[in-house]
Amino acid sequence: MLISNTPHPGTGNSQPPPITGQSRKPYSPGRTYLTRSGEIAGVEWLPLDIRRREEADALIGAWRPEVVVNAAYRQTDWATTAVGAANVALATFAAGGRLVHVSSDAVFSGAAIHYDETSDFVGD
Repeated sequence: MLISNTPHPGTGNSQPPPITGQSRKPYSPGRTYLTRSGEIAGVEWLPLDIRRREEADALIGAWRPEVVVNAAYRQTDWATTAVGAANVALATFAAGGRLVHVSSDAVFSGAAIHYDETSDFVGD
């Protein structure tokens, strides 16, 4: 999952204006991991098990990101793919952020060309 306090459009700067009255940095990307962190310069790596609602609430609540991108999944683990996604969504909403969720074939098999709200998911 990527969490970021993003620049505001139309500022003309690559960095956003300073955020006053808040504890977060003006621009501070972070990425989460379950078992091992990555190695990207300028990114803070944060341990997180999204299957645990209290962990998602605590981390996202502390960062109060403007944007959260969730692409976490484990093919055979419904708790990560579905429950974890719900935990991230609820924590992001509570923190006032926006969520971008990238789904996986654990929800839809990939067999159909188009999917919509009426499509059967893998668990059906």
